Amino acid sequence: MASEVIEKTQSKGRTSFAFISYKDKRIAAAISIVHSLIFRLVSGNGDLETVVCESCNEECKQSLKGAGDLLVAVLRCAGPTYLIVDGVDEMEETERGRLLAELLRILKLSPETRLFISSRAEADLLSILRNDATVITIEQKNFQCIRRYIRQWAQDWVVEREFWPAEQTEIKLGLEQLALKSQG
Repeated sequence: MASEVIEKTQSKGRTSFAFISYKDKRIAAAISIVHSLIFRLVSGNGDLETVVCESCNEECKQSLKGAGDLLVAVLRCAGPTYLIVDGVDEMEETERGRLLAELLRILKLSPETRLFISSRAEADLLSILRNDATVITIEQKNFQCIRRYIRQWAQDWVVEREFWPAEQTEIKLGLEQLALKSQG
């Protein structure tokens, strides 16, 4: 999902993204996510790199607000920009709250910036974003994608394992239930 959003937004303006993994849960800090967004946004763009060099100070390295202010400075020079953060629910609750609060502050200071957040529906996230975001629930809309993936994977697997035709049919029927149980 996030990769599709990145592809679509790149044709409409600059795009920066951060993917948070469950493996990084203990080390994913709000400031590191903002630093990552800055790095990806300025990478390869001499003008934006100059903004970072001229604007960066100790505060932008050590405090979330300082890093957010640096991102605002870059965004003001970048023009229309899309920020994409995937996996916010994988962060510790306190850190994700800090991250979202800072991203909302950045958005208020950067009118040409749009933010896409991809996450499971966690109560704290919904509470923080309820007045400032449009929530789009997709888990009920991807049943066909899950079904297609399972069918393709099953087809490749049964051929690779050289099951008899009757076994192939039984296995495929059993795996079909996975898509139905996934609830989209």
